[in-house]
Amino acid sequence: MKRLVFGVLLLFAAFPSRAQQTMSNKYFSPVITPSPTVASLGKYGNLPVELSTGAATASIGLYDIKLRNNYNINLGLNYSSNGVRVDDITGNTGTGWSFIGAFAIKRMVFDDPDEQSADYSRLLDNGFKLDSLNKLVTYGQASYIDIQPDIFTLIAPGFTGKFYLSGDTAVFFNRNTSYRVALLKGYGFKVTDGNGNTMLYGGDAIEQTLNQAACPTDVHFPGSAVPTSWFLKNIFTNARDTVSFFYSNLNYNYTANVNTSDVIDQRTLQSGNGCQCFVEGKYQCTTDMFIQSKQLDYITTSNYGRISFGYDYRLDNISDKLLKNILVYSTFGSQNTLLRNIRLDYTYGTGKKRPFLSRVANIAGNNSDSMVHALSYNQISSLPDRLDPQTDFWGYYNASTNGSVNSSVAYYGTLSKITYPTGGYDTIFYGSNLNYTQLTNTSWGYVANLIGYGLDDHQCKEYKQVVTVHQSDGSSVRVSGNADWEFSGAPDPMFHQENMTIRNAATGEVYFSRRISAGQQLSYEEVSIANAFRSNESAQLEIIMTSCGQYVYGHFNVERPIVTTTLVDLPFGGVRTNKVISVDRFGKDRIKKYYYDYFGTSGKSSGMPVALPQFIEEFNTISFCDQQKFSECYYKLIHNKSLIDLFTYGNTPMYYTNVTEGYGENFENGGVRHSFDIRMPVSPSTIWAAFTGGTAFNNTFYQAPFTLLRDPIALESEKTYFKMSDAVVKFVKQEHYDYLWPEELIRSRKGYALRQRIYDSKVQGTANFYTQFDVNSYSLMSSWIAKAQLTETTYGDDSKVMVRQTKYYYDNVPENNNVSRKEELTSEKDTTKIFYKYPNDLKGQVIYDSMIARNMIDTITEQSEFLNKNLIEKDVISYNFTNGSNSVIAPANVQIQKSIYSAENWYTFLRYDTWGNGLERAKANDVHEVYIWGYNHRYPIAKILGSTYDQVKAFINQAVLDQPANDQQLRDELNKIRTGLAGTDALVATYTYLPTIGMTSETDPAGKTTFYEYDSLQRLKLVRDKDGKIVKQYDYQYQKPVTQ
Repeated sequence: MKRLVFGVLLLFAAFPSRAQQTMSNKYFSPVITPSPTVASLGKYGNLPVELSTGAATASIGLYDIKLRNNYNINLGLNYSSNGVRVDDITGNTGTGWSFIGAFAIKRMVFDDPDEQSADYSRLLDNGFKLDSLNKLVTYGQASYIDIQPDIFTLIAPGFTGKFYLSGDTAVFFNRNTSYRVALLKGYGFKVTDGNGNTMLYGGDAIEQTLNQAACPTDVHFPGSAVPTSWFLKNIFTNARDTVSFFYSNLNYNYTANVNTSDVIDQRTLQSGNGCQCFVEGKYQCTTDMFIQSKQLDYITTSNYGRISFGYDYRLDNISDKLLKNILVYSTFGSQNTLLRNIRLDYTYGTGKKRPFLSRVANIAGNNSDSMVHALSYNQISSLPDRLDPQTDFWGYYNASTNGSVNSSVAYYGTLSKITYPTGGYDTIFYGSNLNYTQLTNTSWGYVANLIGYGLDDHQCKEYKQVVTVHQSDGSSVRVSGNADWEFSGAPDPMFHQENMTIRNAATGEVYFSRRISAGQQLSYEEVSIANAFRSNESAQLEIIMTSCGQYVYGHFNVERPIVTTTLVDLPFGGVRTNKVISVDRFGKDRIKKYYYDYFGTSGKSSGMPVALPQFIEEFNTISFCDQQKFSECYYKLIHNKSLIDLFTYGNTPMYYTNVTEGYGENFENGGVRHSFDIRMPVSPSTIWAAFTGGTAFNNTFYQAPFTLLRDPIALESEKTYFKMSDAVVKFVKQEHYDYLWPEELIRSRKGYALRQRIYDSKVQGTANFYTQFDVNSYSLMSSWIAKAQLTETTYGDDSKVMVRQTKYYYDNVPENNNVSRKEELTSEKDTTKIFYKYPNDLKGQVIYDSMIARNMIDTITEQSEFLNKNLIEKDVISYNFTNGSNSVIAPANVQIQKSIYSAENWYTFLRYDTWGNGLERAKANDVHEVYIWGYNHRYPIAKILGSTYDQVKAFINQAVLDQPANDQQLRDELNKIRTGLAGTDALVATYTYLPTIGMTSETDPAGKTTFYEYDSLQRLKLVRDKDGKIVKQYDYQYQKPVTQ
């Protein structure tokens, strides 16, 4: 129970402690994405292997910014990859890596930017009306008339979350967060975490992106650059610490993609008064991105830190830059001491331009020591540069242009080895993603087989067969034939021939007609009969062959496909981690292997594809010659890039529901089984399909961003630890997780995507204009998700089973998302209950209303623990404004009640300074504790028991405490307290520091001083006693031991 109280004491005496676009045709709304560097932010996992996706992950810590109240900003590098897509745009830290320290709010713009546009997406919220649909279609194509909500991603220190806007307020996709985001028009965004720490994004640090498409089409893009990222400008903590971020301009451009579309089938279904369908041909679209971005130049902190960033040019885009070095300074007083020089080196494949991070050197400011990470990758010289056509259907390299997965090359460019500063290293091995799915085999069976001779005197004889075909068997037939010549003389091509025809027995519509001369043959050819069905499931066809001439022996074969399916594991886009070998500095290895099959099976992958690529598009439309003349037309197009934007999910093509983590080559050291509950995106619904000639052709329409309706969510539902005993799996422990996902807390926002069927100006004013559009409706889903129960089962070697169950309750949702009570039930039937209260539980009191207004809603104000209904302990913390000022809120009193006894005032906080630092407190009926702060109010430098703040303050010069020339000067000044309180019962302890690094000395009440020494990388190295003898030594395995 002392955890809550301990947190309060830390507040009082805080001693330091440790927009990609898929273009398919002229009928879509664009997607504008942030720059590659910003897009890479937040793309990382938190495990050595991201188990639910198989992604290889790695992290390299660079430097931690530590502020008061345990507010830390961890700068680092993170890697995550399921393979390198050929068209991937590398961020500013190399392929697969992202820099954690460049914080931003990024967004994908759908249609027009939300905050700059009129919202027409709610026109159909109250039901389907033709008038509303007409307005949606008419205005939805115009600039700054928005019918699709944008998707934003907040990247903050220690937090990443996606949201959409509802007015000026963010609605997170997972609303179980205390973060609050508000749009500040004209500036950017204000973000507040659950402890009241505030972040401002935007101001003069906004990225703008302009998409330009070079296409022979009518594509709607916003007419000017639109904001795609707002960078973090300032952090204001609840302890009045500040962090400021400074940027400079970085403008660059690149070709996002080159898309090619070709018509593989086009027909006039019905001609009107000589008006023919337009003949469409192959066309190419090139999308270029022009980015007015920002690069982070330096960060300053109120605790005397400054971090500067340097950049260098890159081969793949000379207008963009790579992060090259990070310089960390201590700026206390007049000093500007270099603490760290962090260098990032890059490598390129032979003759290639794609950058890879190869080395990270964290070097001491005086160059006396360093920590180096070395990085290696797979076959980077064989991985082609961007926009190369040698990709599979998912965009990964396959060394050909046939679209198939090639697992022998798909892993090119992935991280293969990390060598650590200790001398140990990890080696990573990959395999192809596998999808357990139907394998379709197609054979052909005869539906008609006509044979026969012609007649004498070059006369023709007709052979005919009427067959019934079914749409469920496919929309095509395969034809073949030959006209054998059975005479020694040469045939006369004018008379000796064979004619073959397939036509509709009811309408006479002809689907195939061919003539061949005697001695020739018709090779296999596939023929479409789709129009034979229209709205019917079956149709009758006449199969006709005529042989002309008595020596002509004709053959005409018509076959239908026979489809059979089997379930097998098939290669899928991207790669997954199969094995990691870790070797320590002594050469001892440790092997982990990863298996993605359903438990207890082999050859049955548990993978669930996020999205499947689509390249074929069919649509029916009308071609107008004028307002009276038109034709009904059919087109079938093939595209070189998927109509479903597979880049939406970055490097996550597949999720796995079952993953086994094995220790050793054959589980000799046991392993862990992981089960995941995967919630996948939902497809859009078509609410209106274009009418053509009175018929609704509901052709599949992929432009709605249905892969973005919500992120795939992978919740770990079970974790089972096991060991091997005589080659048999023996469970050791199982953890089962249940989650809350209440339907009543689900919120959504509609979006609409349009596809125009006719775009000729001659028909713009017709009354049925809106009937020529496909309209898809989709929703951005916002759910509330939380852990509801954890069941832990432990299996003993003696077959004894112990079960512990923990339940979590959230009684104050949605006002407060924190746990309100927790119950633990053991196998012995003992029940422990813990109840929590927060400011929301104390509404109506000025101080707590102010805490709620500042979003300090994660602060625990009361905690009670019961064992089998008997109170064990109850802690109550009362808060107030400090020193009559409303700027800082801090604890005023702590009460503790033990068991059946009355509550006691454990601490009363009597005084704070203007920074919220505790100056004086007292226990009930006990002496006062006084704290003196120095280094400009950043560090506690004295603790006095048995005096008052006013008494102590009279002995010292605060100016010396704030800006001491050295440790000895500070110790001399603090010694005046001991001298002044001599002869009293007061106990005095004093401390000195290296600002931004740590404590350098501690003098106890007896006057004995302990000294702390740091190495050149600011790590605690030695602890010495008053005589200079080493009491404790820390070996980081990077350097030689220190002797006395």
